[in-house]
Amino acid sequence: MVEENINSVQTNKNITWTNPYDENVDKYQVISPLINVIEQQMRVIESLYEFQRIITITESDIAQNNEIVKIPDLVAKNLFASVGYRNHLIDVINSINKLNKGADNFIKYYEYSPTPTSFLHYIKNPIGHLRKNVTNLENFNDKNYKCLESNLKSYITLSGSQGLPLLIEEKKFIKQKINKLQEELDKLQEEEYNDWIKHRSEIEKIVEDVKKLESRRDFNKEDLEDLAKQIDDMKEVRGKLVRMDLDAKSNRLMFFLFYKDYKSKINKANENIELMVPQQEKQRKEFIDLAGKAIKLKEIKVTLEEEFRKMDENHENRMKKKEDEIKSLKESYEKISIKIKEMCDKTGSALISEAIKLLEAVSCRTQQDSNITNYYKLACEPIDTLLTTVESHLQTIETISGEKESEKKLCNKIINGIDESLIPLKYVVQKIKPAFTKSLQGESLDYSVIKDGVSSKQISHS
Repeated sequence: MVEENINSVQTNKNITWTNPYDENVDKYQVISPLINVIEQQMRVIESLYEFQRIITITESDIAQNNEIVKIPDLVAKNLFASVGYRNHLIDVINSINKLNKGADNFIKYYEYSPTPTSFLHYIKNPIGHLRKNVTNLENFNDKNYKCLESNLKSYITLSGSQGLPLLIEEKKFIKQKINKLQEELDKLQEEEYNDWIKHRSEIEKIVEDVKKLESRRDFNKEDLEDLAKQIDDMKEVRGKLVRMDLDAKSNRLMFFLFYKDYKSKINKANENIELMVPQQEKQRKEFIDLAGKAIKLKEIKVTLEEEFRKMDENHENRMKKKEDEIKSLKESYEKISIKIKEMCDKTGSALISEAIKLLEAVSCRTQQDSNITNYYKLACEPIDTLLTTVESHLQTIETISGEKESEKKLCNKIINGIDESLIPLKYVVQKIKPAFTKSLQGESLDYSVIKDGVSSKQISHS
């Protein structure tokens, strides 16, 4: 499971992000909180990575020698699993929870997006891997924390330069000596006291070996309580052997009985030691896996920082482009507004003056004047021409309007401004044009309507 998680993290090491922005929504505002949470979580992983730097156990060390474990490595391993390790582990879990919450909000916000981007796909992958890593860290903590913490003091008190493997070798050496001594002691059943006393030095050597074994008691206290009791029993056996030395010949049979008990206790202690070896090796492998994950998580942190930096640059470039477009449109709007206003003011005033002159001339003639049609054309056609010109300008402005909402609003503003400036002129046309039209159809020309229309234009224009 651990190797699977590491491999899955490594496959996303060089992920590339697509642009998460579309034309209408600024997704950067949603991503910003997520960036902060990821940076906070990566700072915690940094601290775990610093712990990994003090460890000298490597896979190559294990490949070269599967038995030798250096004391500094064991001490560093247990320091990593001490109280400080638990505090860092809690920080990792809390930050991951925040990351998951921010990611859930992000996904919920864009799950109804009409065109979801691959950014959404990639942001889920590191979150999933980080969740798995947290689960593995919690499992490691639950299984090994108490055991490793209790081992710490015993590892530090080791007097030799090697740990468990050296103790195992000494155990084998003692066992060989015991077997050899057993053979020699069997012969003592038929020998005199003076023959047996020659072997006192061997017994004293066993006593010294037992003392060394006691001084190197470096295993988990909970797992070796029985072994400690057996070593205490061996002390008692040793004392009895010393006392029996004073009268060995008369107590020879009793000595053999106690010796057999001593031998059985040594064998049982050896069995317990052999059971501890797989457990210690398992803890070493789990720790090496954990250190590897810390390195992979740091690589993900670097990748995420680089991608978010690129996203920041893209966002700034898009914002600058938007600002330039808006500035250009504003300038165009100002120019068009000034030009239209000048054209309307100038042409409108001239047309009004001309219309008044023509209307005054018309009022001096009779309704049967055959030139009435010409006067109508002279008065109305310039006004129609002006309106046609203005309307063509409006249509031109509408054609440059893009689909973007901001550009539509800007062009509508321009159009509304032009329409507002033409209201008085359109009002005159609406007033006087029907009168001329009816005249062309054979009805009498209503001069009062024309005069009222011109008067209203003059009042409005002034």
